[in-house]
Amino acid sequence: MSKFILAAAVALAAGAFAQTAAADESGAKHSVELGVSRAEYSDGYKVSFNALTARASTKFNRYFGAEVEAGFGVNEQSITYGGYDIDAKMGYSAGLFLTGEYPLSDKITLVGRLGYSKTELKVEYAGYKEADAGDGAASGIGVKVFPDGGANGFRVDYTRYQLDGSDVDGLSFTLAHRF
Repeated sequence: MSKFILAAAVALAAGAFAQTAAADESGAKHSVELGVSRAEYSDGYKVSFNALTARASTKFNRYFGAEVEAGFGVNEQSITYGGYDIDAKMGYSAGLFLTGEYPLSDKITLVGRLGYSKTELKVEYAGYKEADAGDGAASGIGVKVFPDGGANGFRVDYTRYQLDGSDVDGLSFTLAHRF
């Protein structure tokens, strides 16, 4: 709960600052991204999930914005735990983030993000099927690259998700279009 309150306080402060900052000089206010992500959880055992990832973002000004993220699991992993063979799969992941961007040039931008995420995991073992969702704070850092300085490029980032007290590390690669 304290992580959620901290994220909300940061969101309010960033929103207030964003209203007073200058407008984005590039003219690009929005972007959409589509790509792949890999999330790894290890707490006594290691589980990795691959997902198709989509993002949409808007910028309040040159340095601050917000984005929404959705992911859908594409692989299943089998593990043995407590004598049971368990098949695990990520059902979905959804998140809302405040973003900070620092343009190094018209082609390269550093990106940081702080927000909230919810992820559903599906497991099957000994004939039983269950689904459970976890949620919590998430923060990450990455880079956006637009090789010709135009509208099309890519993004690479790392995000740490704190889902119900467990840490999940995520890496993603997305193709981006800004407009």
